[in-house]
Amino acid sequence: LVFAVVYPSINPLLGPNLGALSVRSLLPDDTLFWSVTSAVAILFMGIALYLQKLQHHDWRWLHAAVGLALLNCVLTLPFVAGHPMGASTAFPYAAMTLTDLGAESYQAAIAAPGAWELWFLTGAFLAGLVFALLHRSFRISSVPELWVRYHGPKPAKRFFWAFVGGFLLLFGARMAGGCTSGHVISGGMQLAVSSLVFAVVVFAAFLTTGHYFYRIRQAVPIPPSPRIVGVNEIEAR
Repeated sequence: LVFAVVYPSINPLLGPNLGALSVRSLLPDDTLFWSVTSAVAILFMGIALYLQKLQHHDWRWLHAAVGLALLNCVLTLPFVAGHPMGASTAFPYAAMTLTDLGAESYQAAIAAPGAWELWFLTGAFLAGLVFALLHRSFRISSVPELWVRYHGPKPAKRFFWAFVGGFLLLFGARMAGGCTSGHVISGGMQLAVSSLVFAVVVFAAFLTTGHYFYRIRQAVPIPPSPRIVGVNEIEAR
């Protein structure tokens, strides 16, 4: 809502609209385009597999990547939804609809994608909730364990920084005209120049803020949970 109100004032500062400019439109022929695209794809897959080997994580990241790619392809089909994946436009759309505040030009520009993304997010939330309930993994935690380790167990501090971080992320996403789903996933799959620039800036900011906000020397060891002795163990003693 804040962005929608100040949009007319900051719009001249947002820079040029790169629009439909993509890597394909910048290269002279299709052969060069497919060569560059294939080389970049192989490079990124190689980096991902190398990191997988170093960290010994499971393969859920690959399952999620394939699922998101297929979902985005299906969503863009005219007979399914006809929209690329997105999320951040839903928030100013909902806020402006409820309060009737903000620039009319901006409200008109985001009306169609905002309404669709609001339904998309609602469906995603309900799907995740149903899945968690079926698998009995649903939990409500005001202060995650990682936060406790670095910043203590106080909920007020956690809520404050969650609000500040969420506000900055959403405001920045609206300045860029999209978030990680709209730019990095959807726009990245289309090799849109604006999305590639956005991805570089986002990952650089992520690494920088993560380094300073979760410094290793700030971490406090979490004591192990008290061990509950079973009846059989007591009898054995």
